[in-house]
Amino acid sequence: MVALKAEAKPIIKELDLYRTNDNAIYPIYKDKMAENWLVISGVGQDNAKSATHYLNKVSGAKKWAVWVNVGIAGSSTGTYGDLFLIDKITQERSNQCFYPGTIMKSNLRRGTLITLDKPIFDYSNDDLIDMEAAEFTRVASNISCRDLVLVLKVVSDGPRDPALGLKAVKVTELISRNLRFVINHVEKLVSLASLEKDRFNDPLGYKVA
Repeated sequence: MVALKAEAKPIIKELDLYRTNDNAIYPIYKDKMAENWLVISGVGQDNAKSATHYLNKVSGAKKWAVWVNVGIAGSSTGTYGDLFLIDKITQERSNQCFYPGTIMKSNLRRGTLITLDKPIFDYSNDDLIDMEAAEFTRVASNISCRDLVLVLKVVSDGPRDPALGLKAVKVTELISRNLRFVINHVEKLVSLASLEKDRFNDPLGYKVA
């Protein structure tokens, strides 16, 4: 799941995705084998929640599917363009915390994230800041195993790079620059997903009476 078309563009190109629903409120893309799916939610937690539910319904995702939120985030301390593997998300509206899967070994820098309902520009908090990840993680963790839910954020704005000057072309460039790292990490989760698949399958020799 991504929030913006500018975030989606390099992913669509890299994975050779095509749009499946021309008139839907949440654009959905998939590859020819229907193995990789992408939904563009639009900005905000409510959109993220609805779009994740919608993608689950349309794709018929299995209980062992890997769910990924990739996008940009503000940061007071991170360097512009840095990619973070998020291991804790705090939802400001409820003060609830969510913990996406981070059990796979990774060289990616880890970070904590606060999900807000409206943008802020003072960057006074040490956490990264976004507007979608909390509800995405809440929903995806109920659909699949929490260890198969991944949140990756690229620093797009901060004290030296204010969000007001952020253009779509820059967002696309930031995702493109980090996309190989994102894909490599997702591929690591595929092996974990296969173990989860085995857990859901009937034991060998088991017969339903």
